[in-house]
Amino acid sequence: MKKTSFISRPRIFIQHTADRSFIGPGLFSLESGDLRGMAEPCVAETAPGRLLILARTGSGCNYACWSEDGGETWSEPEPTSQTAACSSLTLKVLPDGRPIVFYNHAKPLGPGAFFPRTPLCCAVSEDSGRTWGPPVLLDAAGMEKGDRQNIYPGVAFTKEGMVVVYSRHVANPEGGFSGEHRKLVEDCGGMTAVLPYPE
Repeated sequence: MKKTSFISRPRIFIQHTADRSFIGPGLFSLESGDLRGMAEPCVAETAPGRLLILARTGSGCNYACWSEDGGETWSEPEPTSQTAACSSLTLKVLPDGRPIVFYNHAKPLGPGAFFPRTPLCCAVSEDSGRTWGPPVLLDAAGMEKGDRQNIYPGVAFTKEGMVVVYSRHVANPEGGFSGEHRKLVEDCGGMTAVLPYPE
């Protein structure tokens, strides 16, 4: 049995949707070189043939890489301005074509930390993800004490606005998964917000 490292090494498989045939070698490995690798990457097409990947890492921010040829080749992963622990994120493309990311904008408790996981914010890019606007606060629950996590946002675009669905759980203020996040408390559970589109 092949021994594998704990470090996350996302693989990218490229497939045409029309004829389901693979292009290129079909397998790419991305590494950020830190304690967590590039975990749970999200991909979006920001222009015809131009792809953007964002992923959480243990380096204190989300990392990005780009393809200009429909995914056949990729740039080296680079840090973004999205300060974050190794926490979930969601990448989408707004109806006007701009990328938008939903994530927890917060300074990590330490190298490779998974916490804090609040506040939930979003940020928009005007240049296909090369640079990002300032984070916009969506949910600040738990910021003061570090005792909440607002995670795994799902997003849909409707005529009424952006529908954001996410989970809120109890968090251990010192970080780590102690089981406290499984407690059921009044302000936790599935959360939903309908937000206006960014200007």
